[in-house]
This record gives sequence, C-alpha cells and structure tokens, in this order.
Amino acid sequence: MLALCSGRGNLFGHGSRLQYGGYADALEAIVVPIKPTSLAKGRLSLELSLADRRRLTLAMLERVLDVASSRAKTLVVTSDTEAADIAASFGCAIVDDPQEGLNLAAQRGCDQASASGATSVMLLHADVPLIDAESIDTMFGADSQVVIARAKDGGTNALVTRPPGCIPFRFGPSSAREHAVEAGSRNLAHLVIEDPKLAFDLDDWPDLEALAASKGFSKNDARSATIRIAAELVSGYSRVGG
Repeated sequence: MLALCSGRGNLFGHGSRLQYGGYADALEAIVVPIKPTSLAKGRLSLELSLADRRRLTLAMLERVLDVASSRAKTLVVTSDTEAADIAASFGCAIVDDPQEGLNLAAQRGCDQASASGATSVMLLHADVPLIDAESIDTMFGADSQVVIARAKDGGTNALVTRPPGCIPFRFGPSSAREHAVEAGSRNLAHLVIEDPKLAFDLDDWPDLEALAASKGFSKNDARSATIRIAAELVSGYSRVGG
C-alpha cells in the first residue's frame, strides 16, 4: 500500500520535505523536459495545423507546471523560448536542452536538480493533462528508491529516482519494464504504479478525442474547435490567449 506524504516544508524557496518511510529527509524536485514546440505532436499533423499543435502542447505544459510547481521545486529542460517563458511564469528553473533526445534532456535536468540539493527527483512528461497533486504525492510517497508510473502504452510518464539518477533513463516504448529491470539489476527497491491520471498522455487523434469526451465535448467538437478545447481540456487557463 502506498503512503501519501504527511507533511511538507520549504525547499529552494517553494519545494518540499517528505515525511514518510525511509525517506523522511528527502528533498524533492520535479524535472519536466519539453522539446521545441515547432516539433510538437507530430502524430497529430494530419488533423491539426502546427499552430494548433503548439497551442495544445503549451496548454498541457501550463497544466503540468501548475500542478508540479505547487508540490516541489520544478525544473524545465527546454530550448523553446515560449515554453521557457511559461516555465518562468510558474517560478520554475530553466535548464538548457542539449537537443540530443529525451533521455539526455532528462539526465541533464536530473543532474541540475541533484546539484541544487535535491535527493528525490521526479522526471515528469509535459503531456499528461489529467495529472493532479494526488498523483505527484503518491509517486513521492511510495517507499521505494525507484517509482515508475506506467503509461497506457507501456512507456513511463513519470519516474522517481532516489538518489537522483540511480538508474539510467530509458524513456521510450516499453520503458516502464526497462526501468524496472534497471532497478532490479541494481538491487534497488522499485514499484510500478498504475495511475490512470498519469497513464494518459496525449500523442495522437484518438487520445485527443478521448480527452475531449472525458470533458463533455463531442468528437465533432474536438475536430472543429481544437484551439478552444486545448485550453478547456487543461482547465481553461486565462493565460491561454487567442
């Protein structure tokens, strides 16, 4: 059974100190890599314009950072100026993306978080629009050195490592299993979490239709009013302008 955090304190100005299990003194940080929005959501390119895909990507990023930055010090790894501006508006630290793939971006962010004093780091994808504070607390609250949130396709949408980077990052298809294997080969306590809010990531048109339906929009709405839905699907932030 997972134990939720029972208390929080300040870290890096607005982070947290865990109070559970064998990690009572762990200092949390969350790392969110995001690639250039000009490359955003290529699997939606037949249905959505680049402008709409960028709008959707940035709206989801706002959703993720709104939740993440309320729970722990958050670092965003990006080379995209608009994504960096959004990150700064949430008080997030910005780490330059080497643009050599997700795993290297994740490693750079993790290294920076560790150098800043974090002892428990979550790598979190930027396209999980159903995320909430409870999901993050559950991940950090698990009494394991490696905590893996399995994506609906078998990938990894969130990954906690204690100490930071104690396993190599293997983000990609079937990475939930690969991360578990890496932890097991190092005799590290590990746990795979099945959380529907973290399992759902938005990659293709069926994902967008499913998300629209969950928010009361029809499939026709999803196809004809993507910009409006992109904002409303992630709680309708006022900063998602026209």
